Amino acid sequence: FFATLKKDLIHRRRFKTREEAKIAIINYIETGITVKEVT
Repeated sequence: FFATLKKDLIHRRRFKTREEAKIAIINYIETGITVKEVT
């Protein structure tokens, strides 16, 4: 689980705050879809 989480979400982007990371991780777990940063 953690290896997939890191590969799919953590290694692809930088989070500005812990709260932003927490929200992205919760969303990943609940939906199974990674959140891409909109720039």
